[in-house]
Amino acid sequence: MSKIDRKIAPQIFTPNNIEAESEKLQKTPKGVDLYSLDFSQFDVVRLSLVFRAGTKYQNMPFLANSTMSMLSEGTTTRSSKKISDFLDFYGIYFDVSMDRDYSIITICSLDRFFDKAIEIFEDIMLNPSFPNKELKTLKAKRKHSLKMEREKIDYIALENFSRAMYGDNHPYGNTYSEDRYADLTTKDLKAFYETHYLRNNLFAVTSGKVSPENYAKIEALCDKFPTGEFEVIRSTYIDAKPQDIYIEKPNSFQSALKIGRRMFTKTHEDFVAMQLLTTILGGYFGSRLIKNIREEKGYTYSIFSAMVNMEDSGHFAISTEVASQYTQSAIDEIFNEMERLKHELVPQEELIMVRNVIIGQVLRILDGPFGIVDVTIENIQNQSDNKYVGDMIRQINNIESEQLLEMAQKYFVREEMSVVIVGKK
Repeated sequence: MSKIDRKIAPQIFTPNNIEAESEKLQKTPKGVDLYSLDFSQFDVVRLSLVFRAGTKYQNMPFLANSTMSMLSEGTTTRSSKKISDFLDFYGIYFDVSMDRDYSIITICSLDRFFDKAIEIFEDIMLNPSFPNKELKTLKAKRKHSLKMEREKIDYIALENFSRAMYGDNHPYGNTYSEDRYADLTTKDLKAFYETHYLRNNLFAVTSGKVSPENYAKIEALCDKFPTGEFEVIRSTYIDAKPQDIYIEKPNSFQSALKIGRRMFTKTHEDFVAMQLLTTILGGYFGSRLIKNIREEKGYTYSIFSAMVNMEDSGHFAISTEVASQYTQSAIDEIFNEMERLKHELVPQEELIMVRNVIIGQVLRILDGPFGIVDVTIENIQNQSDNKYVGDMIRQINNIESEQLLEMAQKYFVREEMSVVIVGKK
């Protein structure tokens, strides 16, 4: 065996193409879309149920998230403690998440305990009782937590930025007083559950050791959900014009800044190019905003920019917190960096590096059977499949500096940007 020379760094290899594991789509006997990813070398099974039951579907404040969170707080046969003890005893992972459009309920276990996992999952999903005692506790905790969050300048800025992007009356922009938690009742939660957690409002994704036996159990669970009338909501926009918002917090030593504009969904022809441009601007630790605002000026510890994607729209956002005395200077420098991208071609060396950064991020996400499930769910929500990953990487590798210059000139327009500042005047 030859001796390794530790003084020589290993060769860096950057793949030109990345292909995510293809998902297999089959319909259950009763018509549910069931996507599976076979990773039989891993002795685990994950199942995610995805419903159109996000916050834009609720008819009263905090209803959608409260309904989802209460699913595991008691069923017609088990108390919340019995559910918790059962999950702990078999090492079963249970998780819920929600955005404006979807709710995702996930369970994961070792293959040898999957029969137990599917047993408890079925009880949680099909027989929730939404007990009054647990609901009262949830409402008190959520109300207190939201009240505390709204003391933080970054959270205040975030809520006002959402309103600036979409308007007070749009489901992507509206917010409510924490006191509205008091309005929720068990009856409200049951009604939302019965009208949204339906077989015809569901798709499922499973990954890991999806043996024929496990697949049959998953298929049977999906088909046990009832069907009912359900209307897919497509949000239309009330005209939200760009605006600058200042909210004074006299006791704050920092200012929270949010800068951005409304954009488009992930299916738009300019999305990938804008994703690359946004990464160059502030999407990784060596970005232009980091070098300027953090390393050279010392105004902040962290600053980032991102393209935010939802089902009906999306937006471009820059976020940071700076020392109060540098607020205006930081804003000026942020727009200076956008102006540079509008008038100067991105150097080839920088472009190659940022392409590699994005490829590395994608490889990290796709490392293992569970990351690929999350990617698969997002692709399905965007009316695509896992071929999107390879297509996106190929597109990024083909984008040149001239196209990025055009994107910056087209979208980095100050008059179309909203600026939200929360802090000391």
